Amino acid sequence: MPQSITIGTIHQVFARHDRQYCIFSLTGREEEFLYYSHTSRPIRSLMFGRDFLDQLPHIIENEDVCIECGLGLSIEGGVAIDSGESVA
Repeated sequence: MPQSITIGTIHQVFARHDRQYCIFSLTGREEEFLYYSHTSRPIRSLMFGRDFLDQLPHIIENEDVCIECGLGLSIEGGVAIDSGESVA
């Protein structure tokens, strides 16, 4: 039987560079998850990794860096839909 998935905590919801972001964690998992969607283009992504929340204040200080670019090597995996194309 499949294990149920439960969002344990929604840590932060914010907007930046025409994207809406949500950082959350799942019950029973150590990773943090980052979901974002573009406000006017068909772009959505779900990523997971570690220490997203710890890095976020430093990334936000630099307006030229997108959140997902700033997280870089902390991202362990994810999936995105960009204008109808799936990217894993």
